Amino acid sequence: MNDELCPPSLFKEAQHLLTDAGFDVGAGVDRLRGNESKLLRLVKMFCESYMQAGEEIERLYKQGDLTNLQRLTHQIKGTAANVGAMAISRLAASIETPIKLGGKEVDEEALAALLDKLTDLQALHTALSDLECQLTGVCENGTLTRDDFLRELSVIKIELEADVASAMDMVERLKVSAKGTEYETESAKVDTMLMSFQLDELNEYIDNLLEAK
Repeated sequence: MNDELCPPSLFKEAQHLLTDAGFDVGAGVDRLRGNESKLLRLVKMFCESYMQAGEEIERLYKQGDLTNLQRLTHQIKGTAANVGAMAISRLAASIETPIKLGGKEVDEEALAALLDKLTDLQALHTALSDLECQLTGVCENGTLTRDDFLRELSVIKIELEADVASAMDMVERLKVSAKGTEYETESAKVDTMLMSFQLDELNEYIDNLLEAK
């Protein structure tokens, strides 16, 4: 994404995602002198860097390696603050600061909350990438797993009975997530059948995919 150009519609929608994830969007934009596009790019980079950091934090904690636990949480604290992820920054600080002051105990409740927040970065990154793809046409290859694919199909099948328009939106998101994965062809076929209102055939096709699992 060009740091100087950010479609207003993209930032408006992304702002909702970031706020729901506990980001202080205003603080992040202020730090970057109003550069909204750069904030979105840095948030995605932050997600990529730390969405799996919880595993390392948990390993260091279990091994009693407080020195490296302090170092990692210090890094997360600062980087998170720079992109407006204040909830993550505060949790990381609540782990780092007592160790820095010589403490030997870790606040397990804060640790668990931090791990949850870091895990949630995966979903945030995916949502931001999907949004960018839908609104700008700039798309990354998806990271859809087989379990995710089958779960999405199950939900779509149920939604077909209740609200076809909503099912269409869900299929559109599925196509974005499946881009570049082994499920891209199946997702495109689901979309084609839905758009041509071949609903009986689509239900049968989804059933066959689910049964093949």
